[in-house]
Amino acid sequence: MACRPRRRWAPEHAMSALISCGRHGERLPVLACVHLRSTFPKALFVVPADDEWPATAWCGLCEEARLADRGWYDAADAVAQWDWSCTRCLEDSIARAQHTTFAAGPAVQTPEVRSDEV
Repeated sequence: MACRPRRRWAPEHAMSALISCGRHGERLPVLACVHLRSTFPKALFVVPADDEWPATAWCGLCEEARLADRGWYDAADAVAQWDWSCTRCLEDSIARAQHTTFAAGPAVQTPEVRSDEV
């Protein structure tokens, strides 16, 4: 079951926007890679929510794509296929993951410089 936002996401209502989850009811949103819905991740990466952005979570496969793409660019985003999840779905993924890495928010800073941007 997918989670759907009750309204379009905007940073100004980040901590008050709820989504409707088919399993868990109304919860705070998490932007998650599509793989967290259907697999048991060995590795899970989580950036907690802050005042402007929802929590973000992705699996090891997406982390490999992010590193290969040197950040969240088109190729890595295509692997992640971002979708909405809820905080309880994220808690379930954390419980199933063999290893969870929590990063500083609001987004993972990628110090790498893409060769096409130099």
